[in-house]
Amino acid sequence: MLYRMQSSYTSEDYKLAFNGLDPNYKSTDIGTAIASTIAKESVTAKGKAAPLFSRTTASGTPFKLEKMQGRIILLDFWGSWCGPCRASMPHLQQLYNRYKNKGFEIIGIAQERGKHWKNPKRAGTKP
Repeated sequence: MLYRMQSSYTSEDYKLAFNGLDPNYKSTDIGTAIASTIAKESVTAKGKAAPLFSRTTASGTPFKLEKMQGRIILLDFWGSWCGPCRASMPHLQQLYNRYKNKGFEIIGIAQERGKHWKNPKRAGTKP
């Protein structure tokens, strides 16, 4: 039941519910799958530092998250194809303008579906 109801829990509550299970349930195949999910999600849990990463910006400049240490960072994963993502842009701009003098930065990470993106529904077909 816990496995099927994962989306009804926050990550922390899901972990607490799992930890409250009898060890016999934790050792089942489903219990092992839940433990694996919890371990993966713990990397990005609320209050944890983001894993360090580096990327190339849209302008071709190298970017490293580690160079942003000491600032408050909002990582915004978005896509131009995502209506709610685009709708949040004015709010993010207001948020940035309000807190930028206090070390606040927003790093936008675009999740685009460009020419290298493969749509699984179109596998084996020509674009």
